[in-house]
Formats: sequence, C-alpha cells, structure tokens
Amino acid sequence: MENMLNTGKTRKIDNLGRVVLPIKIRKQFKIKAYDEISIHIDTKNDSIILQTTESYCTFCNAADNLISFNQHYVCENCIKNLINQMEVVRKIS
Repeated sequence: MENMLNTGKTRKIDNLGRVVLPIKIRKQFKIKAYDEISIHIDTKNDSIILQTTESYCTFCNAADNLISFNQHYVCENCIKNLINQMEVVRKIS
C-alpha cells in the first residue's frame, strides 16, 4: 500500500452498511450528494477502494461539459437543443 495516504479518520458502518465520507475528503474529490462512486476490491492488498465515477448526460450519454440539474446531468449540447426546441414551441403557440 505504498501510495496510500492515511487520513487519520475512522467511521463506523451503520446497520444498513453505510459509511459517511468526511467532508474534507468529499470536497477534495468534488463529491456531491447523489454522485456515484464505484467500489473495487484489491485482493492483493486486501483493501476496499472507492473511486469517483464519470457522470453522463441523461439524454445522450456524453461525459463532457455536464451541468447538474435535479440530480441529473445534462451536457451543454443537449441544453442548447432543449432551448432550440422550446423556441420552436413558443413560435408555434
């Protein structure tokens, strides 16, 4: 475990198997509520590894230029398309 950094923090696991990540760690890795984290097992070192995952656009699965909206990610391109569609609807109405 040569690349491991000990944070000096310990947490108890609750009766549902949950653990709270300290705010300092969440801020460092830009982890927000409802973000997904992948869980890996390092059998060589008998360790559990939590890793932040890429988020994807709800509409097209793009991973770049994402904006979080109501617990969903939307890319800038899909936002532009939505705005264009709204303008078309307004003109028709």
